[in-house]
Amino acid sequence: MTMETTAPEAEQADLAMLAQIEALMLALRQEAQPVSAQKLCKRLQIRMSTLLRCLAYLGEQDMAGQAGLGWVHSEQQGERLLLSLTALGHATCASW
Repeated sequence: MTMETTAPEAEQADLAMLAQIEALMLALRQEAQPVSAQKLCKRLQIRMSTLLRCLAYLGEQDMAGQAGLGWVHSEQQGERLLLSLTALGHATCASW
């Protein structure tokens, strides 16, 4: 038995990811200082793996040769991953 994703299921997953991205961006917009990824996961009730997938898309670093959008800055501080919006991220949120 194979696990295949149907078009409606894939569309539903895409919409869920978009909702998570929007929630992440809006949560970061409310913060004056960088916030820990763990704190954001708890606040948004998402797994760290989900947050990291969002960061691959929204971040400043290249992932597998693909440039991120540059909306979210991430900084490793010891064991903590701190996140904040870039100027471009703030401008994008303001345009919503």
